[in-house]
Amino acid sequence: MLTKVNHIGYLYFHKFKMDDGSIKEVKATKEDYQQLGRINPQNPYIVGGVWLNSYECLNFDTPDGTIGDNQYADIEGRYKFVRVGNKVLSAKNNEIVDNELTSDGLKRVQLWQ
Repeated sequence: MLTKVNHIGYLYFHKFKMDDGSIKEVKATKEDYQQLGRINPQNPYIVGGVWLNSYECLNFDTPDGTIGDNQYADIEGRYKFVRVGNKVLSAKNNEIVDNELTSDGLKRVQLWQ
């Protein structure tokens, strides 16, 4: 049995390699993230680190904004995003019915394992 959660938007992050070798991710705004796609963007900066990349990820109505084990969400009516065990994958809309993976959905999960 799967539990449905809601997709409530997107989160944006900048990733830096710090002088001590660690990786630090810093939450960014949508505007900060999108300006990187413009001509002559201003790269993100942090004291003691070098910018590596930035990324966008799905945000869910869960305490930490991520999708948990045996949870799924409808993504803008286009597809389903599901997590089973440590596998996170997209599923076709017809692969989850009544909070259950259909046989085709189960096959897709097995292919990813």
